[in-house]
Amino acid sequence: MPSKKGEIKYVTRNKIFKLSLLLLALPLLMTSCLKDDDEVFSESASQRLQKALDEARTVLRSSEKGWVMDYYVGDDSSYGGYAFTVKFDSLTVTASSELTKGAATSYYKLTTDNGPVLTFDTYNDVLHALATPSAGNYEGNHADYEFQIVSATSDLVVLRGRRTNNYVYLHPLTTTPEEYLAKVADTEKKFVVASLSTDVDGKNVSADFDINNRQASFYSTTDSTFSKSCAFTFTDTGIRLSSAVDAYGKTLSDFSFEPETMTFTSNDKGSEQLAIKGHLPADYVYYDQIAGDYVFTFQMQESEESKKLVDVNVDVTIEPNADGSGFIMKGLGTDFDIVLGYDKSSGTLTLNTQIIGEVSGNYLWLNALDMKSGGSLYPGRPICGMVTKWNKDLQNPVLTWNTNDFEDAPTDSYCLWLTDKSGESQGRYKGSDYSFAGKYSMLPYVKSLTKKTPFPEHQK
Repeated sequence: MPSKKGEIKYVTRNKIFKLSLLLLALPLLMTSCLKDDDEVFSESASQRLQKALDEARTVLRSSEKGWVMDYYVGDDSSYGGYAFTVKFDSLTVTASSELTKGAATSYYKLTTDNGPVLTFDTYNDVLHALATPSAGNYEGNHADYEFQIVSATSDLVVLRGRRTNNYVYLHPLTTTPEEYLAKVADTEKKFVVASLSTDVDGKNVSADFDINNRQASFYSTTDSTFSKSCAFTFTDTGIRLSSAVDAYGKTLSDFSFEPETMTFTSNDKGSEQLAIKGHLPADYVYYDQIAGDYVFTFQMQESEESKKLVDVNVDVTIEPNADGSGFIMKGLGTDFDIVLGYDKSSGTLTLNTQIIGEVSGNYLWLNALDMKSGGSLYPGRPICGMVTKWNKDLQNPVLTWNTNDFEDAPTDSYCLWLTDKSGESQGRYKGSDYSFAGKYSMLPYVKSLTKKTPFPEHQK
């Protein structure tokens, strides 16, 4: 039943009166809370923050040889972890990494902002390398150079990036940075494995590796509820995960790796000596088997009137690139070479969208597209492309091209496309300086690579 006007007015005034009393009481309540806080803590908040900062500074400078820094980059550590070393003195930090040559020294700063904060506030060729944008990577690798100090002890310092929220871990360094990073490089070189599998208390524990992006996906073939994905970084003896995996009561985070037997051994407390066997797929092609002369095949319409596709064969040469991470394909592009990636986990070649030159201040891309669907185009997206599958014939090797697993952008063809340096599409390249095999403006329906000689035996 509706209230009378007077009743509404009365209730409103009553509420105002009660609110006024509450407001009058707030200073008393706040005073009481502050008094209680002072009784709980003998020091003020600012004093406690300063103490935490001083303790963190002492710990950072305490390691005689410095620290191993497991540095995770990308949103949700999607670009994996990398081995860095850092050594702090009173004002400066000296850093090295597996990604850069030599060491670099710069200033660092410790401040307070809801706790101790470590900032590498002057440019450092090592510490800022992954955060620096480049051509085709306009945002850098989403790396941090400002960190909240979560905890700091002589055995472990835990940081959290203020940009990505990725955790970064500092472990005491027991050797020189040069020696440690050399062993990391050796581990990475010999880490040829696609997956691992073992049993823990009768339950299967497996993991698949994406070595290029340094990711591990744990699962169980006997338990659909067991699943965890995390990044990893290479160490001087094996790999370390970005977060521990609880595998049926066994903690898994730190592994030694034996390349000859592809065996992982847990270094974690309570899981010591747990040996896990690694595996490779049956159609795995080793890096040292690939280089050589090939026939690159794509398909074009026989004529404008006919929809029949005919093979177009082009002689190409595939050579290892300078750092041994992939290959350079020569002969297909006119006045440009094409970069082929190598997926170390699967033993496959990748042909992704890539910059091949500059035209009138714009980037010229070898750009993936989907002809089968009507010509869908993905301007300047390096994640789009194709991947090979070997026919498992050592004497007559054929690598067939298939779209990669980036489901939003299936690829079967390539064209030459322009973007400005901010990534905005500028349309199809219509010049004559760049082409395929000296006369084609497109690579429709990319089919295969056929090696002219047998695959050599892999050199272990």
